[in-house]
Amino acid sequence: MKTYRELLDAQLREWPNSRQLKPYMLLHWAHSAPDADQRYQRMVAIAGTTQHPRVLFYITNPEGGYIGARYGTDPEQYISGFGFYKATFNGAYLRDTGAM
Repeated sequence: MKTYRELLDAQLREWPNSRQLKPYMLLHWAHSAPDADQRYQRMVAIAGTTQHPRVLFYITNPEGGYIGARYGTDPEQYISGFGFYKATFNGAYLRDTGAM
């Protein structure tokens, strides 16, 4: 099983500006979605990560990036599509930008 450090290193090779997110940040972001459809889609994306023994949640760019999860070190071993829009990250919470 890969370590979080190995997962983060792999993510940074693909998206150098990525930042690691904690699970509670994803849950807060999912719960604060603007409508039920987006809330459902976010919760399904998070739930989809439970099939892997270890995942690293990330945002590709804290100033406006995509949210996802990496479960392996190969370039294709990630899950994307957590949100409809890019998000920003201020060190504690995620916010939608409204931009795709």
